[in-house]
Amino acid sequence: MQRHVDSEEMQSMKIESDAIYYALIIVFVGATLFLVSPYLFKAPNPTNVITTPDQLVPVHLVVLSSSKCKVLCETSTVESNIANNVAYLNVTRLDVETPQGRRFAINHNLTLVPAYVFSSTLSQRPEFSNSIINFSQYVRKVNDSYVLGTLETQSGYMFNNVPSLSSDWKLFVTSYNPASLRFQNASLNVLRKFNESINFSLHFVVSNVNGSLSSIVGPVELIEDSIQLCALQSGSKNALNAINCRSEAILGCYNSSQEVSFCAQFWKPCMQGWGLNDSTITSCVQSQNQTLLANEAQVAIDNRIIGVPTTIIGNQYKLFGGRSESDLLSAICGVYPSLAGCTISVRQ
Repeated sequence: MQRHVDSEEMQSMKIESDAIYYALIIVFVGATLFLVSPYLFKAPNPTNVITTPDQLVPVHLVVLSSSKCKVLCETSTVESNIANNVAYLNVTRLDVETPQGRRFAINHNLTLVPAYVFSSTLSQRPEFSNSIINFSQYVRKVNDSYVLGTLETQSGYMFNNVPSLSSDWKLFVTSYNPASLRFQNASLNVLRKFNESINFSLHFVVSNVNGSLSSIVGPVELIEDSIQLCALQSGSKNALNAINCRSEAILGCYNSSQEVSFCAQFWKPCMQGWGLNDSTITSCVQSQNQTLLANEAQVAIDNRIIGVPTTIIGNQYKLFGGRSESDLLSAICGVYPSLAGCTISVRQ
């Protein structure tokens, strides 16, 4: 009887030992799977779901252009930049010279093409407001749409404007803005290539609010504007050369960290050096500055100038910001290819 009991105990002990062994194996395998494949035991984090095109809100982009545009019409660079920031767009192209395109331009208050208009669903996209792209900073809301408003979209073809009867080129600057001064000097270098075959006019951007005139830098800039306007009004053929001299002197003051008010004192040497009568200019500033500046403010409004420097060619083509001399020459010659300075003489 004793031996039978011992056999049973031994059998029980073996079964218990085997159970512990297999239990340890199960625990080990379970722990391994838990470490290797956590999502087998955990619910997936909803914030880690990959967004696919099917889950994105559709956004439509209308690219408005003109079949009459000669220069500043290219859209591929801007479209590529848009595609890099807003995924999966449905793109439609419209010609503003068609009835449908003209209605679209009127409905969205557009006067310059190329223009880029997004559907209202753009605001529902993650790119619109996330911290990485924040595309909202590049657009303005017009009715239920969003119009792209980057620096590149400030240049183009003003399709509502009537072309000038003769070759025409306007430059808008302010007399103490360094970017204006640099581009003004580059423009005057380009102007020399045309040998008076294009009508060039220099304008100073002034603000007029209920008869109160102002400029970005302040009263000292208004005085400088008046001096240069009076130089132009003198009719001297060297007026632009004197203004160019003055611009270089002002830039020199900026480069040497001089105060603007200090630079303002020394305008006479440039005028005298190019044969202009400084007494006549002084008298003009004292008696006509308000009238001259008010006229400039109106010209800026008429041409819808929002910043400097701005170039308008033929009353239809707006070039915003500073450009190289070659870019400026290309734009002018694109509008007026037969101008002297645009044709290349080939020696036989």
